[in-house]
Amino acid sequence: MTSGVCASHPLLAELTGEEQKVAGLCLKEFSLKAGEPIWCEGQEADYVLFIVEGEVELLKETEFAGSRFVIGLLGAGSAIGEEALVSDGPKRPESALSATDSRFLTLSRVDLEKLSAENPKAALSIVTRLLGLSSLRLSHAYKRLAAIF
Repeated sequence: MTSGVCASHPLLAELTGEEQKVAGLCLKEFSLKAGEPIWCEGQEADYVLFIVEGEVELLKETEFAGSRFVIGLLGAGSAIGEEALVSDGPKRPESALSATDSRFLTLSRVDLEKLSAENPKAALSIVTRLLGLSSLRLSHAYKRLAAIF
């Protein structure tokens, strides 16, 4: 990957030119058709997903066998699966499904560690932006919960 791939996602486009260059080497790109699964709840989490194009549906299992409900619909510019970067061997807390034809970038924990060793500033910039995005998402979830009660 080149630095140009970073420009395709707003979170990564905020990196400096040098950060984009080194980060671009760690990112992997893939596409899915509408309805294709990205991961299933309980699977090992080994990468964060940056949505470049399309939409992703996040689904949570219920106590009723085979029943799931939508907990989120995220589009281009979003990132999901940050738990993969936090610790070794975490499990996915939800399932993710490509709701439309979509294009993604991924960053694995291993690649983030490699990036951290080679360019700590770029790695910290990515993690800081992901933390900001996660914090914003959590804040919105709190507001939705407060509205219910």
